[in-house]
Amino acid sequence: MANVSRVNGFRPIGHMNGSSWNGKVNRYWVPASDGTAMFIGDIVKLAGVADADGTQGVIQAAAGNTPVGVVVSFEPNPDNLMQVHRIASQNVTSQNAGRWVFVADSPDLVMEVQEDGDGGTIPIGDSGTNADMIVAAGSATTGLSGMEIDSSTTDTTSTLVFRILGWIPRPDNEVGVAEAKLKVGFNVHQYGSVGTAGVA
Repeated sequence: MANVSRVNGFRPIGHMNGSSWNGKVNRYWVPASDGTAMFIGDIVKLAGVADADGTQGVIQAAAGNTPVGVVVSFEPNPDNLMQVHRIASQNVTSQNAGRWVFVADSPDLVMEVQEDGDGGTIPIGDSGTNADMIVAAGSATTGLSGMEIDSSTTDTTSTLVFRILGWIPRPDNEVGVAEAKLKVGFNVHQYGSVGTAGVA
C-alpha cells in the first residue's frame, strides 16, 4: 500500500516525557528584511535581531541549521485577515515593521513530519538514528510548510538536527514505504542539546 503524500511540515504532538503538547508557544518576530516566505510547520532559527520591544527575531532555518522551534501560527495581519502565511519581506506596521510569529520552542518537543521518500525509504531499523530536513516552499493556499525529513540523511551522526523516534501509528501510515509519517524530536536545539549520536 502506498502512503498518501500530505506535506505540511512539522506538527507538535507531544513531549519527550510522554505528556501531550498543550499548545504553549512563545512570540517571535520576523524582520521585514527577510525575503523568504514563512509557513505553519516551518522550522525556524534565531536571526540575531530583535524588534523595537526586544522580541527575538527568527527566520526560516535551512538544513543543518540550529533550530529554535517550529511555527504554529502568526499574529493576524489587520490589512488582510485571510492571509494564512507570512509573505516574503512582509512589513506590518502594527507588528514593529515585520511580522509576529508564534513558535513552539521547547527543546523536548515531539513532532509529526513526513519523510520525503526521494532518497529511499526509512526502514524500521533506523528508529533511533538522526536525520536532517529538506526545505521546500509551503502553500500560500493552505498556509502549511513544505518541509520534510530527508530520508537520505539518516545516520548516527551527532550533528544531524532531528532524532527519529518512531512512526505515527495510524491505519493510513505504512512503515518502510515512501511518504511515511514519522515521530521526531530535536537532536540539536538552540536552547537544549548540542547533539548526541544516534543509535543504529
